[in-house]
Amino acid sequence: MRNCLLSPVIIGAFLSSSLVLADENTTISTTAENVQTEQVSSTTENNVADTSVFEVEQATELSSEQPLVEDSNNETTVSENNSSIASATTDTTDATVVANESALSDTSDNLGANTKAEEVSEDSQTAEVAETSTTITSAVDEEVTEDDNETETLKVNTDTVSEVNTASLTTSLVQATAKKVTSTQTQKSLVETSVSGNTLSIQYNGTITAGESLKFAAWSDNNDQDDLVWSDASFAGTALASYENHSGYETYHIHTYSFETGKAVGLNATDIVIEKSNVQTTITKVDDNTYKVTVINVPIYIKSVSLPVWSTVNGQDDIDWLTATKEDSSTYTGTISLKDHHYDSGDYNVYVYGQSKLGNQFIGLAVTKGFTVTETSATAPTITVSNYDKDSGVLTVTVSETSASKQLKFIRVVAWSESDQSNLYWYTTSDITNGTASLTVDEKYHDYIKGDYTVHVYVDFSDGTTSGYNLGSYTFNADQPVQQESSYFIDISSHNGVISVTEFLSLKSQGITGVVVKLTEGTSYTNPYASSQISNAQAAGLKVSAYHYSHYETAAEAKAEAQYFVSVAKSLGLSSSTVMVNDMESSEMLNGDINVSTRAWKEEMNRLGYGDLVYYTMASWLDIKGGKVSTSTFGMSNFWVAHYVYGYTYLDQETAKSLAYYSSAAAWQYTNVSPKLSHDLDENIDYTGRFTW
Repeated sequence: MRNCLLSPVIIGAFLSSSLVLADENTTISTTAENVQTEQVSSTTENNVADTSVFEVEQATELSSEQPLVEDSNNETTVSENNSSIASATTDTTDATVVANESALSDTSDNLGANTKAEEVSEDSQTAEVAETSTTITSAVDEEVTEDDNETETLKVNTDTVSEVNTASLTTSLVQATAKKVTSTQTQKSLVETSVSGNTLSIQYNGTITAGESLKFAAWSDNNDQDDLVWSDASFAGTALASYENHSGYETYHIHTYSFETGKAVGLNATDIVIEKSNVQTTITKVDDNTYKVTVINVPIYIKSVSLPVWSTVNGQDDIDWLTATKEDSSTYTGTISLKDHHYDSGDYNVYVYGQSKLGNQFIGLAVTKGFTVTETSATAPTITVSNYDKDSGVLTVTVSETSASKQLKFIRVVAWSESDQSNLYWYTTSDITNGTASLTVDEKYHDYIKGDYTVHVYVDFSDGTTSGYNLGSYTFNADQPVQQESSYFIDISSHNGVISVTEFLSLKSQGITGVVVKLTEGTSYTNPYASSQISNAQAAGLKVSAYHYSHYETAAEAKAEAQYFVSVAKSLGLSSSTVMVNDMESSEMLNGDINVSTRAWKEEMNRLGYGDLVYYTMASWLDIKGGKVSTSTFGMSNFWVAHYVYGYTYLDQETAKSLAYYSSAAAWQYTNVSPKLSHDLDENIDYTGRFTW
């Protein structure tokens, strides 16, 4: 018995009623002798159409599991100009449609002969068609209803029909029917594809009859059709399939199916190649401090390009991810400033990454040769003196970055007038906004000593280097204000419990004219005694202020704590004129940038209507004592400083007054063991009159 020499051929066997074809990875067999088939490949010499499919009628001898038979030879009789392509169709009412990619793909350049099976032989005469027993590993699982032609589940499998065993198959099983397609060398391909924007553009160039609908199946070679997508063609035969739904590169398979009056017909199989990226880069020197990266041949499926850049000095401590600018559909550029890399000399690394629409992946595109900096020419920052008023004894120093200067990290200004520098005072800040920082020099921090002040500024840069600048001499002639009579106050919390009106009157008789009551802590704790402590102190004639014990590490946490503090203060009837204190002594606050967070706290308090703000902390936390809290940012006159010069031995009011520690601050807490009640109290001297009457 011989094979049926139909080339290229896909023969589908269909049942007239409830047709069941091979599901994926299903083996169908009947007794027959084994005949090995060869896969037929299309060639450019076959100037023929892309479609060759045959319709097979039901044979009474076959079971419900009908086999598909594929041609095994390359011998085909082709009419010269007008040949018929037989279409494999099936009544799809409650049926499963099976299609095979390998057979479809063999039809791209061939026109099958319009020939009945029994008329085909090795010498183009006749051939007997055997009954078949076929193992099929390629299938399309599809359910198509005759009512709506909707495809509920459809999977195309790309395995090749590997073996065909034939016995005898009557010629009545095979009918060479279906659409007739005339093809010449000058005709367009039956299906044309292209990549545009985010989509695969598909165009069917054949005739679409009334009542017929087309579907395109598209998938990549990767991962066994896990990205298979079906698209409906328009009446003009076009469809746009988003390749963002696909995950692979290189070859994409596109199959075309016709659905007409309940029948599914495979029309065409074609491929399109989406090339992997092969970008090219150039790096050019713009000036001594600037380099330009140009990336070309960027694939259309790349929607953004990033350029990580770093020098080989100190690892990747200066790594900077540049977002490249799109110049046209395939070209991106980025500008590298040595300013962002501490003006490091030596070799620089530049990599190219892209955000791909295919699988929404962030992928590496290229590693450039980088560039080498032999010499840098960073300039000094701009330093100015403004708001100079010799009679008020003040001036402001401002330090600003330039496009060619290093990045600022920390600013220190020092001023003095005495030859022995006995009235020397340091002003510091790390509060750098948009490359600019300012500090105010004030004669009051120099004991109001009149004279000519020498002013120096020291700038710490982000690369670890420091530069100093002499700003010259400035005369201060401010008079010291009249010293007001010293007054004293205490601060209390839940540890002090209920303090009666009588006890507050006793404190008042001992020189205490104010009290600062703890209201809150964090964002959940409220002093349970706060209400009675406030009302009893007010009844005794003491001035009442309030404090909040802070824990924040970030600006967001600081704002939340400010909101909680204000909500409790308002609930207790404390007006917006009340002195509100930020108690900064919890060690975790130093984990973050305490100045940035505290500024956020201040701004939120102001927004909520409270403007008389004081900052309580230990002396060791202040920058003038080597700490992290910037006194210039918040003003030294707004600090309440805790420093027990006698340790845990009581320091009386007169001694505290004579020592006058931190007299430029708002207040000084000089002891926490005041014996003025039956239990120890914190006692403070008020330098500004804000806490006392």
